[in-house]
Amino acid sequence: MQDQRMGGGAFALSLLVLIGYELLYPHKPVLPPVPAQIASTTTAPAIVAGPAPAVQQIDSLADAPRIAIETPRLHGSLSLAGGRIDDLILSDYFDIDEKTKLKTPVILLSPAGSANPYFVEFGFTAGDGAATPTAHTVWSSAGDQKLTPQTPVTLTWDNGSGLVFSRTISVDDNFLFTIKQSVTNHGAVPSTLQPYGMLVRLHPPAEKQSVGSGATVVGYYGEGLDETTYKDLAKKDAIQNQATGGWIGMNDKYWLVAAVPPKDLPAAMTLRDVKAGEGNRYSAEYQGATSTIAPGATLESTSLVFAGAKEQNLLDEYQAADGIGKLDRTVDFGFLWYLARPFSLAIHYIAMQVGNYGVAILLFNVLLKILLFPLQDRSFHQMARMRDAQPKIAALKEKFGDDREKMATAQMELFKKEKINPASGCLPIFIQLPIFYALYRVLSTTIEMRQAPFFGWIHDLSAPDPTTVFNLFGLLPFTPPSFLPALGVWPLIYGATMFLQQKMTPTPTTDPTQARIMALMPVVFMFFFASFPAGLTIYYSWNAVLTIAQMDVIRRRSARRKRLAAEKA
Repeated sequence: MQDQRMGGGAFALSLLVLIGYELLYPHKPVLPPVPAQIASTTTAPAIVAGPAPAVQQIDSLADAPRIAIETPRLHGSLSLAGGRIDDLILSDYFDIDEKTKLKTPVILLSPAGSANPYFVEFGFTAGDGAATPTAHTVWSSAGDQKLTPQTPVTLTWDNGSGLVFSRTISVDDNFLFTIKQSVTNHGAVPSTLQPYGMLVRLHPPAEKQSVGSGATVVGYYGEGLDETTYKDLAKKDAIQNQATGGWIGMNDKYWLVAAVPPKDLPAAMTLRDVKAGEGNRYSAEYQGATSTIAPGATLESTSLVFAGAKEQNLLDEYQAADGIGKLDRTVDFGFLWYLARPFSLAIHYIAMQVGNYGVAILLFNVLLKILLFPLQDRSFHQMARMRDAQPKIAALKEKFGDDREKMATAQMELFKKEKINPASGCLPIFIQLPIFYALYRVLSTTIEMRQAPFFGWIHDLSAPDPTTVFNLFGLLPFTPPSFLPALGVWPLIYGATMFLQQKMTPTPTTDPTQARIMALMPVVFMFFFASFPAGLTIYYSWNAVLTIAQMDVIRRRSARRKRLAAEKA
């Protein structure tokens, strides 16, 4: 590396390539298919997944009696027909229309027959032909019940042949449901039942997103988190696995619905696509072991359902307290998870102290700069020595001409004499690139950034700067055509700070080609960042300002050292 400007250009180009590749070719994890019968990893016998439990149509919310769900963070209802959790709205998250600025609540689950069916169902299948509850079975409830964190609800159904089914549903203050099921055999003959749980979805969101893997169907089987896109699942029809302590779910960018079978028992888990008319019906299912219930005996099964926002502190809490393994990995931090994860926690902690995620981003950047200052200081001095040695290097080139071997030997001797380490100038770039990429993932994928305000016109750090230069940042009363980039204030600020940073960086080279490329970089990045979340653009703008200040401090220290050395001489 010849100079610091070249290093900055290499860093900018590397970041552009890395983030650009992420946008054009988002990570799409694919879960490989496995045989239908899978050997258990425990001492329990393998469970063979039976046919998919029948999914029957319920036309609308009005088609069945319902029990209201009211918690501090969720509201909706569950259907007494089938006992499904199929109407769930997040109370403290909203979608905001860009034009009207109207807020609409985020609808997480919707019943069959609605515009976007998406629901959770539990039950039993019978191996001996016994009648079991279906989607049209209307359960009985005791009185005028309402599901709240303080008041669980209990549903019962008698099949008329000796089996009495009971289902108690409870919910905490956040997003975790507990479903306790039992079947008591009051008949005279044994009955064979197999518990199941399933998530069903007909119209998943579009896969393509600006960052991350998009919407996926996910499974945890005791090791890493396995995901497959809806598109790939449609090609495979079904993906089967088996585990004890696993879970299955449907994972969106900010939201997750996951069904967790009894954690101490093995379960067969299937991710499935079934053609439904002109569309597809996707499901994530689990089936427990088949059990025979003797007359007078009771079979019990307890499952969990997470349905809500992927807030990292909650995911950690449920993972630790309820044994839902790898739940935190549903936040897509990419391949630098081990770096992005602590960054995210640090920014969240700072935000809790200062009350603003935008300010937390700025303060976190300052902390990073302080930590990396010794490395940057050393790099700057190495660059300065390299710059001072340029006349001597030019003399060596003139002396040895085209003899590259002698030139290389002489140049290495010069570096040794002048105490120059060429690689030290590149080291900060190799360290900063993964840091910047990890922060890019944090600021682009975490729900904590969603609709988090900054100051002025920035009301959502996860959305692009809403202003544009083409209507003078809102001063002119018209909306520019869509083919024009939304070049807002913060992308322009970033372009200006990057340009200033380049001007302050000394360079020994006079190569006109390199100079033209470097001059274009601020313009390229200005347009590149126009569609990025405002939080990212603010971060990089602030980082450029800190870098300029850092360079000024280092330059002054270097000049002071040279002056003191000259006085001593």
